[in-house]
Amino acid sequence: MRILRICGSARPDSSNRALLNYLEKRYSNIHEFKAFAPIHDLPLFADIPEAGKENDNLESFYRVMESCDAVLIATPEYLKNIPAALKNALEWCNSKNSLADKSVGIIVYTPHRPRGEKSLEILVQSLLALNASVKAKMLIHQTEIRFDQEARLISSEVDDLLDAFIELLSS
Repeated sequence: MRILRICGSARPDSSNRALLNYLEKRYSNIHEFKAFAPIHDLPLFADIPEAGKENDNLESFYRVMESCDAVLIATPEYLKNIPAALKNALEWCNSKNSLADKSVGIIVYTPHRPRGEKSLEILVQSLLALNASVKAKMLIHQTEIRFDQEARLISSEVDDLLDAFIELLSS
């Protein structure tokens, strides 16, 4: 299965990006992980390109979406919501039905409880509105899985849950 990774955080050193990289390393023997979707390079949805004027970032985003069987999203929670770049990417997905019937797995990865619950709920509802097939969803806190400065795993209490999550995503 070809799995596209989408990171809601714009920071190159984000814990969500580290988590997605960890998942790729852990499961690359059974799945092909695609490069990160370029959601932070997309134009604002309101800036719909004029006919005949293509946007290279947008076209690249659509190509990478088409090339995958499933989408794996890891995102932080910002103000009890999803990050603006992720919301913007979902708007673009709507314009081409890019997520219709596509398998999607969601991980909201935040520092501590109770953070993450609202953004997980919002993201699930948004994906269902796009007719995505939400196969797995998970809320993880940094007390349960942590990475060092080089994005190497230093502790995890959720490996069995991650195994089940990836299995659900690929079913």
